[in-house]
Formats: sequence, structure tokens, C-alpha cells
Amino acid sequence: MGEDTGLISQEYLGVLSGEFLETLEESGISSHDSLQRMLGESFTTTKGIIQLEARPSGRGLVPSSIAHVMSYIIDKVGIPIEVRMNVQSGYSTITVKSIDDIEGYQHLFYDGVGNLIQETKFSFSFNEVKNRLRNLTN
Repeated sequence: MGEDTGLISQEYLGVLSGEFLETLEESGISSHDSLQRMLGESFTTTKGIIQLEARPSGRGLVPSSIAHVMSYIIDKVGIPIEVRMNVQSGYSTITVKSIDDIEGYQHLFYDGVGNLIQETKFSFSFNEVKNRLRNLTN
């Protein structure tokens, strides 16, 4: 599983989620305000990098707001975990990819190697983002 095949089990996703949380803590990112101050930064993990960006967000051709995005990027695997937080629109999403069905996540599509791309959407809350990432580690 993982880096050799690109397929991600729920167990491996839990390991990655734990590293994600650990990296946030070690980098001093404990709130949306601290995330906002760190946009544009990247942090190396044992498996890849976590990149922090501001990206256009919204439906249609013209973006209506900006989302703050944290992407866990792993060479030859892609982005197994991505968090989007949009204070203007009042939502947060976590998108994961795994060969396993993740409880509480909506199925979107399959990637090229067979992982199911799944997403959960909830009210804007940095603490809830951390709670849901923690839940993936169980």
C-alpha cells in the first residue's frame, strides 16, 4: 500500500493523518489565524510535504471567494489528504483518497490507480478540522 502502488488503505490514511496533525502542531498552526499567517509555506514530513496555499473558490467561471488549503503531497501518490477552509463562505472540507470506504465521507470519483476520492463538508471550524483528521487516525 501507499508509496509503492499509489493505493491507500484506511490504515495508511490514518498514519498520514497523524503526520498531518503532528506537522501542524510542530509548525505552530493551531488556529485559522495562524494558518493564514503561514500561507505560501511548505513543511516536510517523513512521507512528503504539506503545502499551505490560498486558492480561488466558488462555483462558476469567476471565483467568489478565497479558500485556505492545506495539501499533503506525496511523490507517486498525489494528494491523499486535502483540507479547504473558506471563512467567507463559512465551510470546511476534507478530501481524502483511499481504497476503503471512509465513514462520513461522500464518494466523488476514482483516481487512475483505483483509490476512491471522498469528501466531507462541514461548517467553518479549525478545531473541527483537527478533530476530523484525528478521527482518521483511529
